[in-house]
Amino acid sequence: MKNIRTGENFGKQDLGSIRATFVVSPSANLTNTTVVQHTVEAGTNVPTLLYSAYGCGEKFNGVALNSTADCVYGPANVIGLFALYKAANPNVFPGGVNAAADRQRDFGPWKTDQGVPLYHDANSTFAINTTKLELNDNLTLKNIFMWNESDAEDGFNYDGSPYYIFQTYGKPTRDSKTQTDPLGFIQKTDQVSNELQLQGETGDGRLNFVVGAYYLKQEDENDSWLLAFDFSPVVVGSQLRYHARTTAESKAAFAQGTFALTDQLNVTGGFRWSWEKATSKQLPGSLFGTAAPLEVLKDNKPSWTVSIDYKVTDDLLVYLSHRGSWRAGGYNYSVPPIDKTAGEGGNRFNPETTKDIELGLKYLGNGLGVPVTFNVAAYQQWVDNIQRAAYVPEPSGTPSLVTTNVPKAKITGVELALDASPSPALDIGISAAYTDARYTSNRVILPNSVGVFTPTLYGPYADSPKLTGNAFVQLNHDMGADNGKLTVRADVYAQSKFFFSNVASTLAPESTIKGYALVNGRISWANIGGSAITGSLFGRNLLNKRYYAGGNSIGATLGLNTSVPGRPRFWGAEVRVDF
Repeated sequence: MKNIRTGENFGKQDLGSIRATFVVSPSANLTNTTVVQHTVEAGTNVPTLLYSAYGCGEKFNGVALNSTADCVYGPANVIGLFALYKAANPNVFPGGVNAAADRQRDFGPWKTDQGVPLYHDANSTFAINTTKLELNDNLTLKNIFMWNESDAEDGFNYDGSPYYIFQTYGKPTRDSKTQTDPLGFIQKTDQVSNELQLQGETGDGRLNFVVGAYYLKQEDENDSWLLAFDFSPVVVGSQLRYHARTTAESKAAFAQGTFALTDQLNVTGGFRWSWEKATSKQLPGSLFGTAAPLEVLKDNKPSWTVSIDYKVTDDLLVYLSHRGSWRAGGYNYSVPPIDKTAGEGGNRFNPETTKDIELGLKYLGNGLGVPVTFNVAAYQQWVDNIQRAAYVPEPSGTPSLVTTNVPKAKITGVELALDASPSPALDIGISAAYTDARYTSNRVILPNSVGVFTPTLYGPYADSPKLTGNAFVQLNHDMGADNGKLTVRADVYAQSKFFFSNVASTLAPESTIKGYALVNGRISWANIGGSAITGSLFGRNLLNKRYYAGGNSIGATLGLNTSVPGRPRFWGAEVRVDF
């Protein structure tokens, strides 16, 4: 992506990784496998783009929208600084935020005008150790240990505009082309987990089961340096810093088994009980100071699955299943550390629970005279206290991201997939999904643009296109044992429009991503010249479709929305050696 302000291309990524695998088998029934990997990343992030903005004083359905950005950085010039800022910075687009949004839409997704260094630096190391002990022919003891450590620093322009409204910290240069001395979003993560399983089956093979226990401890240090409402060199902006340590600890015990009532009828039952603990503590340098005590949230709940499947014929199976699960609550570090929900002025979000029921059919056979795989499923899901992002205003006027709980949602869907091989030389397939996600109880209390707690109606349900689908055609040509196999594949992916704001019908309109379709292709030559080498050429978005993959709405607190650009056409090559 081209940045016309600096001539820089955003989205360049350099990644280097090294992995080692060690396998030790002291005896025939004991195996220990260790995988260690270290990864280093550098480059620039893909920017978010100014997608829409509300003109100063704009209304929606007769209600005034938050238009802070255009009122302050626009022709209205409500605090009297924008005119002076333009005079001091002739390189900056003079039209204001609302006009800049129109200009960005004309640019499209692969061109922008921004003055923030979008750097990315990261490294991570993980180790996974798996021990498997076969106790006898029917019982296996398995232990999986994982350790992970990572740290990253990133520069972001959260408002996506040509102005320094809300982004990671840096000193704007005299010509306002970029920033010096940047300090970005810094995150350090340490994680350790262990899972112990006993897997087995009865002597007659009618019962298969697994029982076990799980433990996870994760610690994150989040250090976010921000610059807000900068008019340099006229008036220097506000420097903000959110700095906190959050932890998550999880303990669980589980068991699941499948019992064959007959040769055709199976029942499955599984149960898991989890104990979760989340903490948050502000660290030195934080905007909120360090006086607030450690925040602690504990909860424990069950998860379960029950199902029945019936093999109608050797090729056809039908099933009915029911599941229940939950997602732990926690704390947002970028709002005042008050151990209450966002609706009460705090930073806590509560657990989310969900239940569903699914009816499905699976077919694998030659019913059409050729090999066919066909799967179809319909489901209904109910969610209580669904965790959703919300932006709330700070006293400085900048938006802070919190997680709130919307009372109830319901998701109805149908999914299907059909693959066929009319001949050894041809494979074809199609898959599709219909999803109807909606809030059934959507009233949430949040602070408005002036900090007054008011009811907010959530809806429509964000980031959930109603229709998605994929189709492919693959040609196969066996060139003989000495020459290998050639495959040529083309596929198309499509999806309908979706909203990226959960308050698009009230506080944040103009937050809809249009539907799009992408064409991809791949050519592979396996076992080149009878060797163990496979080479491939691939292309994505072959028609170079201009599209947006998602978005981020801060319309309710700043008066603008940003989008995530989709990838333009790109090519690549792969070489694989099988040992």
